[in-house]
Amino acid sequence: MSIVDDASRAVWVYLMHDKGETSSFLQNFVIYAKNHFGKNVNFIRSDNGKEFTFRHIRQFYSEKEIVH
Repeated sequence: MSIVDDASRAVWVYLMHDKGETSSFLQNFVIYAKNHFGKNVNFIRSDNGKEFTFRHIRQFYSEKEIVH
């Protein structure tokens, strides 16, 4: 999975064994961004794969007020 910051164009790359790891990597990144940079993730763009639409990840988006 690659994450690109639209403002700075910084890129983070996460190597996964399978797509089932997406939600945990994404949640950890959101927490990392807040702790490291003091910034909230406001938007997530994806290919709308099932790994981005599972119920628990949608609940996480709602709790963090992230638009998907």
